[in-house]
Amino acid sequence: MTTALFALSMLYAAPATLDPKVVSASVFKNGYVVVTRAMDVAGAGEYVLEKLPAGSMGTVWFRTTEGTVLDSVAATDASTPYEANLGALDEILRANVGKKMLVHFRVGPNEVYNVEGTLKSADGEIVVFETAEGIKAGPKTGISSILSKDGQLKYTATRQNVKRVLKIKVSGKKGQVLMLSMERGVSWAPAYAVDVTDKAELKLTAKATLLNDLEAFKGVETRLITGFPNVPYATYLDPLISGRGGPMLDAAPAGRFGGAGGFGGGGN
Repeated sequence: MTTALFALSMLYAAPATLDPKVVSASVFKNGYVVVTRAMDVAGAGEYVLEKLPAGSMGTVWFRTTEGTVLDSVAATDASTPYEANLGALDEILRANVGKKMLVHFRVGPNEVYNVEGTLKSADGEIVVFETAEGIKAGPKTGISSILSKDGQLKYTATRQNVKRVLKIKVSGKKGQVLMLSMERGVSWAPAYAVDVTDKAELKLTAKATLLNDLEAFKGVETRLITGFPNVPYATYLDPLISGRGGPMLDAAPAGRFGGAGGFGGGGN
């Protein structure tokens, strides 16, 4: 029985979360970069990618290393519960309906009216209490403070953090899933110095300054490309990432990036 239960728990185990790492980058001068990220997979099964790239429309692609087969990539919304503090008196009142409390109503500049009892309702603009004298009601706007009689005043609530994730299903053997996308956040600027002190020979020194606001490129093969990508809808996120439809593809885009075509082109 124990073995069967263990096998059943393994069968319904949550998909493993992928950890994408940048392995190559082709950087344009206008702030766009074509990035390849690698994600290790232990073998056949379903995996979840939570760190989604801000890939431009039509530039998000997946492939696998030899022996690993990419079966599907599907986008979905994942919900994660978390505890959040209630930020308004009205929220705290509604969260504590049924509890005994002492409520202070301010009825004048220096006058407070106290009500002690069980909070029965906190809907709308009125609060209703069951007290030893009977049912009492009053406006929420007059409440200055609340004291829990049992010390169990609830001031937090469970919220749901909803975010878009990709579910990636593979078959075959252990390997890597590679993800390519064009994103904003990296650019480069060249600089040149010419030494003419030697009358017989010129010395040319070139350097490049890389501006990276995307993520760390540690040990990453990086190519510096002159020119700009010619991608008409680069400012739109790919629908797989955004969950929304793109622009009308039969309409002219708002702006184009110069270049000879494809991802690169043009001169300095």
